[in-house]
Amino acid sequence: MDLNQIISKDKVVSLNYVLSLNGGEEIDRTASDDPLIYLHGHQNIIPGLEKELEGKQIGDSVDAVIPPNQAYGEYDEEGFHTIDRSLFPENFELEVGMLLHLKDDNEEEMEAFVHEISDDEVVLDVNHPLAGETLHFKVEIVNIRSATAGEIDHGHAHNEAADHS
Repeated sequence: MDLNQIISKDKVVSLNYVLSLNGGEEIDRTASDDPLIYLHGHQNIIPGLEKELEGKQIGDSVDAVIPPNQAYGEYDEEGFHTIDRSLFPENFELEVGMLLHLKDDNEEEMEAFVHEISDDEVVLDVNHPLAGETLHFKVEIVNIRSATAGEIDHGHAHNEAADHS
Protein backbone atom coordinates (compact mmCIF):
# COMPACT_ATOMS: atom_id res chain seq x y z
CA MET A 1 0.00 0.00 0.00
CA ASP A 2 1.42 3.38 -1.06
CA LEU A 3 1.06 5.70 1.95
CA ASN A 4 1.18 8.71 -0.39
CA GLN A 5 -2.16 7.53 -1.80
CA ILE A 6 -3.99 7.42 1.54
CA ILE A 7 -5.97 10.36 2.91
CA SER A 8 -4.22 11.74 5.98
CA LYS A 9 -3.12 15.10 7.38
CA ASP A 10 -1.38 17.37 4.85
CA LYS A 11 -2.70 15.51 1.80
CA VAL A 12 -4.49 17.42 -0.95
CA VAL A 13 -7.62 15.46 -1.79
CA SER A 14 -9.75 15.73 -4.93
CA LEU A 15 -13.24 14.28 -4.64
CA ASN A 16 -16.61 14.26 -6.28
CA TYR A 17 -19.71 14.27 -4.09
CA VAL A 18 -23.47 14.39 -4.03
CA LEU A 19 -25.02 16.00 -0.93
CA SER A 20 -28.58 15.23 0.15
CA LEU A 21 -30.74 15.91 3.19
CA ASN A 22 -32.68 13.39 5.30
CA GLY A 23 -35.67 13.36 2.97
CA GLY A 24 -33.43 12.54 0.00
CA GLU A 25 -33.51 16.06 -1.49
CA GLU A 26 -30.25 16.64 -3.36
CA ILE A 27 -28.89 20.08 -2.51
CA ASP A 28 -25.38 20.09 -3.98
CA ARG A 29 -23.00 18.10 -6.15
CA THR A 30 -19.69 18.53 -7.89
CA ALA A 31 -19.43 18.38 -11.66
CA SER A 32 -17.49 15.27 -12.70
CA ASP A 33 -14.86 17.47 -14.39
CA ASP A 34 -14.62 19.92 -11.45
CA PRO A 35 -13.99 18.00 -8.20
CA LEU A 36 -13.76 19.58 -4.76
CA ILE A 37 -10.09 19.96 -3.80
CA TYR A 38 -9.15 20.49 -0.16
CA LEU A 39 -6.23 20.14 2.26
CA HIS A 40 -6.97 17.31 4.69
CA GLY A 41 -6.49 17.92 8.42
CA HIS A 42 -6.82 21.72 8.21
CA GLN A 43 -10.55 22.20 8.84
CA ASN A 44 -11.26 22.98 5.17
CA ILE A 45 -14.38 20.77 5.16
CA ILE A 46 -16.89 19.88 7.87
CA PRO A 47 -15.38 17.78 10.69
CA GLY A 48 -17.65 14.76 10.27
CA LEU A 49 -16.85 14.34 6.59
CA GLU A 50 -13.13 14.84 7.15
CA LYS A 51 -13.21 12.08 9.78
CA GLU A 52 -15.09 9.73 7.41
CA LEU A 53 -12.51 10.28 4.65
CA GLU A 54 -9.44 9.63 6.82
CA GLY A 55 -7.56 6.55 5.57
CA LYS A 56 -9.43 6.27 2.26
CA GLN A 57 -7.67 5.80 -1.09
CA ILE A 58 -8.06 6.91 -4.71
CA GLY A 59 -11.09 5.18 -6.21
CA ASP A 60 -12.81 4.59 -2.87
CA SER A 61 -16.50 5.42 -2.61
CA VAL A 62 -17.85 6.62 0.72
CA ASP A 63 -21.44 6.98 1.88
CA ALA A 64 -21.35 9.22 4.95
CA VAL A 65 -24.20 10.39 7.17
CA ILE A 66 -23.05 13.44 9.12
CA PRO A 67 -25.10 14.64 12.13
CA PRO A 68 -25.51 18.40 12.74
CA ASN A 69 -22.95 18.48 15.56
CA GLN A 70 -20.28 17.24 13.09
CA ALA A 71 -21.48 19.52 10.27
CA TYR A 72 -22.88 23.05 10.66
CA GLY A 73 -24.15 22.75 14.22
CA GLU A 74 -27.61 22.66 15.72
CA TYR A 75 -30.11 25.31 14.69
CA ASP A 76 -30.14 28.14 17.25
CA GLU A 77 -33.60 29.72 17.65
CA GLU A 78 -31.85 32.68 19.29
CA GLY A 79 -29.55 33.17 16.28
CA PHE A 80 -31.63 36.09 14.99
CA HIS A 81 -30.50 39.66 15.55
CA THR A 82 -32.42 42.81 14.70
CA ILE A 83 -30.30 45.81 13.80
CA ASP A 84 -31.12 49.34 12.75
CA ARG A 85 -31.38 49.78 8.97
CA SER A 86 -29.41 53.04 9.27
CA LEU A 87 -26.27 51.02 10.10
CA PHE A 88 -26.05 50.12 6.40
CA PRO A 89 -24.97 52.68 3.80
CA GLU A 90 -27.97 54.36 2.17
CA ASN A 91 -27.18 52.98 -1.31
CA PHE A 92 -26.43 49.45 -0.06
CA GLU A 93 -28.82 46.99 -1.77
CA LEU A 94 -30.02 44.49 0.84
CA GLU A 95 -31.83 41.33 -0.24
CA VAL A 96 -33.44 38.56 1.81
CA GLY A 97 -31.07 35.57 1.80
CA MET A 98 -27.99 37.71 1.17
CA LEU A 99 -24.82 36.61 2.98
CA LEU A 100 -23.09 39.37 4.95
CA HIS A 101 -19.59 39.27 6.44
CA LEU A 102 -19.68 41.22 9.69
CA LYS A 103 -17.63 41.86 12.81
CA ASP A 104 -19.10 41.43 16.26
CA ASP A 105 -18.43 43.66 19.27
CA ASN A 106 -15.11 41.84 19.84
CA GLU A 107 -14.00 42.43 16.21
CA GLU A 108 -14.47 38.70 15.50
CA GLU A 109 -15.56 38.01 11.93
CA MET A 110 -18.90 36.29 11.47
CA GLU A 111 -21.36 35.51 8.71
CA ALA A 112 -25.05 36.35 8.81
CA PHE A 113 -27.89 35.96 6.35
CA VAL A 114 -30.47 38.67 5.79
CA HIS A 115 -33.72 37.14 7.05
CA GLU A 116 -36.10 40.11 6.88
CA ILE A 117 -35.94 43.76 5.80
CA SER A 118 -38.20 46.66 6.78
CA ASP A 119 -37.82 50.41 6.40
CA ASP A 120 -36.34 50.72 9.88
CA GLU A 121 -34.79 47.34 10.70
CA VAL A 122 -32.93 44.38 9.28
CA VAL A 123 -33.24 40.93 10.87
CA LEU A 124 -30.09 38.84 10.51
CA ASP A 125 -29.79 35.08 11.02
CA VAL A 126 -26.36 33.85 12.14
CA ASN A 127 -27.31 30.17 11.63
CA HIS A 128 -25.71 28.47 8.65
CA PRO A 129 -28.44 27.50 6.14
CA LEU A 130 -27.66 23.82 6.86
CA ALA A 131 -27.63 24.19 10.68
CA GLY A 132 -29.67 21.42 12.29
CA GLU A 133 -29.57 19.24 9.17
CA THR A 134 -28.22 15.70 8.95
CA LEU A 135 -26.14 15.58 5.76
CA HIS A 136 -25.88 12.56 3.46
CA PHE A 137 -22.76 12.48 1.29
CA LYS A 138 -21.94 10.10 -1.54
CA VAL A 139 -18.23 10.66 -2.18
CA GLU A 140 -15.75 9.29 -4.71
CA ILE A 141 -12.04 9.90 -4.10
CA VAL A 142 -10.52 11.10 -7.39
CA ASN A 143 -6.95 12.02 -6.44
CA ILE A 144 -4.61 12.35 -3.47
CA ARG A 145 -1.24 14.10 -3.41
CA SER A 146 1.14 15.43 -0.80
CA ALA A 147 0.65 19.10 -0.05
CA THR A 148 3.36 21.61 -0.86
CA ALA A 149 5.07 23.50 1.96
CA GLY A 150 3.19 26.61 0.85
CA GLU A 151 -0.16 24.85 1.03
CA ILE A 152 0.58 23.55 4.53
CA ASP A 153 1.78 27.01 5.59
CA HIS A 154 -1.37 28.67 4.21
CA GLY A 155 -3.69 25.93 5.50
CA HIS A 156 -5.45 25.27 2.19
CA ALA A 157 -4.91 23.67 -1.21
CA HIS A 158 -3.73 25.89 -4.04
CA ASN A 159 -4.96 25.80 -7.60
CA GLU A 160 -2.76 23.27 -9.41
CA ALA A 161 -2.14 25.77 -12.22
CA ALA A 162 -1.07 28.44 -9.75
CA ASP A 163 2.35 29.03 -8.28
CA HIS A 164 2.88 26.68 -5.32
CA SER A 165 5.30 28.93 -3.47
